Amino acid sequence: MKRQEQSSVYRIQDCLTTQSSAQNPSGSVSESISPHVDTWCRSKMVEWCYSIVDFVQFSRETAILAMQILDRYMYVSVKSDDRNGRSSVVTDRKRYQLASMTALYIAIKMNEPKNIDINMMVELGKGRYTPSDFYKMESAMLFDLKWRLNGPTPTAYLEQLIPILRLESDMNEPADSIEYWYVVRNHARYQIELSISDYHLIANHTPSEIAVAALDNSLKSFNHLFSKSQLLRITKQVESHTSISVLTPFIQAIARRMNSLLERPFTIHRINTFEKAHMEEKKICDNIASKSTSTADTKSSSSLSSQSQSPASR
Repeated sequence: MKRQEQSSVYRIQDCLTTQSSAQNPSGSVSESISPHVDTWCRSKMVEWCYSIVDFVQFSRETAILAMQILDRYMYVSVKSDDRNGRSSVVTDRKRYQLASMTALYIAIKMNEPKNIDINMMVELGKGRYTPSDFYKMESAMLFDLKWRLNGPTPTAYLEQLIPILRLESDMNEPADSIEYWYVVRNHARYQIELSISDYHLIANHTPSEIAVAALDNSLKSFNHLFSKSQLLRITKQVESHTSISVLTPFIQAIARRMNSLLERPFTIHRINTFEKAHMEEKKICDNIASKSTSTADTKSSSSLSSQSQSPASR
């Protein structure tokens, strides 16, 4: 994955920030009346992709993969569209919406056990696009990207890293460490899923950097589950496996920006989508706490019982 990430083939080039700044100098994420595509348009398509995969109970990784395909296609399509006499997806919102929907259609075929029928995509587009429109856009995307679609995502990095860290730390941690890491993993995924809406993060940082920053935020949120020595060891292990130090100002800046996404108006409603996952995490934390308390009580009772025995009985 590291080789793929470093390759120019899978790198996401910034195509929207300059336009967004020109159209919206304040930098706030709000609707623009310009016909050009900006970061607001992209954030709306991220929300739409998440809503579709949530409704049909697909993996949110599918929506992340779809946006990666779309972001890469935006850059390579500029020359291709000019060459073929097509309006660019960067300057035509209708064409950008079609490309976004097609990217999700492709990602579902790649990442899910079931496909969505093309007629359903037509319905989701409310009749704006025909099956032929989707097939033409799919063909353009596949050829312009040279069929290289399955690039590394932040969640893919996280899912590779967490099991390694857990296995390396099991020797020194209690039996509940699997539950600890389950909570850490879920919260890190949550941060990554929110970060996909932030084009600045996606266009300026690699998937591994985003994954490491999300993991750092998650470990800080649940630092009560680990001792200081365990957290220090985990930090060293992360650097060993990724060549990325979580302590650098660069990664800490990414982590702070990811935390700030929780306060942005356009992501507030996304928090409700993850409420169920957070409730599950809380139950696990409560269960861990109750186990620790009961273990301590058992030890205390055993100690008192031992002390109360007569010398003869001993």
